[in-house]
Amino acid sequence: MKSVERRVAREAKAVTRKDVILKAIEGKLSWLQAADILGITPRHICRLKKSYEQGGWGGLRDHRAGALRRKRLPVATIRELLKAETRAIPRFFHPALLRLRDREARA
Repeated sequence: MKSVERRVAREAKAVTRKDVILKAIEGKLSWLQAADILGITPRHICRLKKSYEQGGWGGLRDHRAGALRRKRLPVATIRELLKAETRAIPRFFHPALLRLRDREARA
């Protein structure tokens, strides 16, 4: 999915979420019904309610947008771990590292 498509999808989801929460605030839906519609737990809807009360609609915004999701180890560090692994007991290493070691051994 391209970044524009992701942004549109995120906006559409936010509008739907906003409508459901607005109906819960107005009393047209119970908070448990709102949680069920949004597919989240009652505990999370309570957190959303608290966020709304503290920060308004801005408090409900998904603050993860644009943030890096994963931090990967540099290739050099992985290679060092693989070299050190020959002197260590293999069971302490993640299976992905062992697969990488085997792949490099075949190359």
